[in-house]
Amino acid sequence: MSLVDKMNTQNFYLMNCIILILSANIFGQGAVNIPLSATDGTEIYELSIGLDLTATNCIDLQLGEYDNNWGPPSFNFKISFDLQPYNCPSGTDSFKDYRPPGNPPVFPFTGTIQHTLWWQVSSPGLPINITYNLPPGTIMRITDNITGTLLNLGPFTGQGTATIPGSYTNIFTKAYLKMEYSNINPGAATQSSVSINNGWNLLAVPLAASDMTGTALFPSAISPFYAYNSGYNQVTTLENGKGYWAKFDGSQSVIITGNYVTGNEISVVQGWNLIGSFEYNVVVSSITTVPPNILSSPFYGYEGGYIIPTTLLPGKGYWIKANQNGVIQLNAGLRE
Repeated sequence: MSLVDKMNTQNFYLMNCIILILSANIFGQGAVNIPLSATDGTEIYELSIGLDLTATNCIDLQLGEYDNNWGPPSFNFKISFDLQPYNCPSGTDSFKDYRPPGNPPVFPFTGTIQHTLWWQVSSPGLPINITYNLPPGTIMRITDNITGTLLNLGPFTGQGTATIPGSYTNIFTKAYLKMEYSNINPGAATQSSVSINNGWNLLAVPLAASDMTGTALFPSAISPFYAYNSGYNQVTTLENGKGYWAKFDGSQSVIITGNYVTGNEISVVQGWNLIGSFEYNVVVSSITTVPPNILSSPFYGYEGGYIIPTTLLPGKGYWIKANQNGVIQLNAGLRE
């Protein structure tokens, strides 16, 4: 083989490795995927934990895990999972931490999996809020990684927010996140609470429900459901990734039961589109498109009047304008 051929082969191999890493960063996730959102009141980080038959205790590129390789300390908020305690090289950390369900790995799975949260708050003494949405059969606890008595939060089930107090983050930079699973299986149903305002709302369906008709998902609506496709049209069946107008008589919360939506892409057409996020927060600045740079407006939400959000929320619909047909990639897990 000539020197030129060798160089071409090496370049081809390198390019394929880069494509694999980039694809994993955006698209990979475990068979049981549990999204978490963490903030100290400044930046928001999207994290994921869960289970997969192909997972190891270290970096799994095929599941979207990758080593962040954070640089020198700064004054910005950072949080991820420290993988060093689980036989990874020193300093290895990832926004996602999937583990095998047992040894040998098998579903359904009953047992406890421990993860190590690793953070730096942007200012001493700031608390860290961790928003969770846990599938049935899952219990979450957060404890210190020293004696187990300095911090002991939980048990947490369903959805809500756990707060690591500033008195702890002022001194410590790590804690254990312990997940207790009971007969857990991929595709297990979960629940999401959608906040409804009195009057007109821009809505979306964050989970894949068994019955996707509007009246089954939002039985308290007092109007039909309206989609947008170069004009408004009344619809009966709703779709994940799309936004809808509907009117309600009073503020309320609606519980949606279903499975997590796989993938992160939403198709858009040239002109105005009414889209909806899935069951995780998405920082607007992390959103990418194919082809690149096709969005020609901010995202607009509606909360009794139009707003320009910095984060797309589950259950909410949003206007966005595109200058050509393409795909929006909702990159949960990428930093703002």
